[in-house]
Amino acid sequence: MATLYKREVKRYLSEWPETLGGVAVSALLFLAVFHLALEAGPQPLPGVSLVAFLIPGLVMISVAQKSFEAAAFSILFDKLEGTIVDVLTPPLSAGERTLAYALAGASSGLAAGAAVALALLPFAPWPEIRPLPLLFFLAAGALFHAAFGILAGLRADRWDNLAAIQTFGLVPLIYLSGAFFPTAGLPDAGRLAVLLNPAHYAVDGLRFAWLGHSELAPMGGALLLLLLDLALLTFVWRLFAAGYKLRA
Repeated sequence: MATLYKREVKRYLSEWPETLGGVAVSALLFLAVFHLALEAGPQPLPGVSLVAFLIPGLVMISVAQKSFEAAAFSILFDKLEGTIVDVLTPPLSAGERTLAYALAGASSGLAAGAAVALALLPFAPWPEIRPLPLLFFLAAGALFHAAFGILAGLRADRWDNLAAIQTFGLVPLIYLSGAFFPTAGLPDAGRLAVLLNPAHYAVDGLRFAWLGHSELAPMGGALLLLLLDLALLTFVWRLFAAGYKLRA
């Protein structure tokens, strides 16, 4: 399991100018656009500047996106190239394969989040970070999206399939998570859509850990994320155990 984990992390980090540098540049562009467009508007949360409000959301979006991509792309690539047999041949259980891919995807996402945080922090005062909530919500958010990425990689038969899952599954999750806007001012239907989005609890929890402000009770969000992670990882484990679509 450790060997598979190391292989997957190395595969992602070997292209670090694109995987880490690219996501940091994208986050800087997002920050610049929102700052220029909305800085003159009201504060998104009492006593919190727009830039400070956006940074936790941009970090979590980067974590989510790269956790998903690292897991999904790796599995689908190996299926299409026929090298998935290298993962299936060793005496690894379905649980070990699930954990290796999930932890590698999450680690890749966390590396991307660290790159984004380092790129953005010069533009806002350093916050009084709460370490334990910070680590929990980052890890829980990364694991959820890595498990979703494994599911997408197993389900997809070609790159078009994976692109569709990203477009209609991942993109709504990350951009309707409240990363760029507070939910209090939304109409009831919009607020309900955000509250039904698991990524919202990761973003809101990270904002609490980062700024000390959140729209929901952090403990409730933490419990929900933990349950969702366990449920999704269990589902993926069952797919591995059943050999679901492990050949392209």
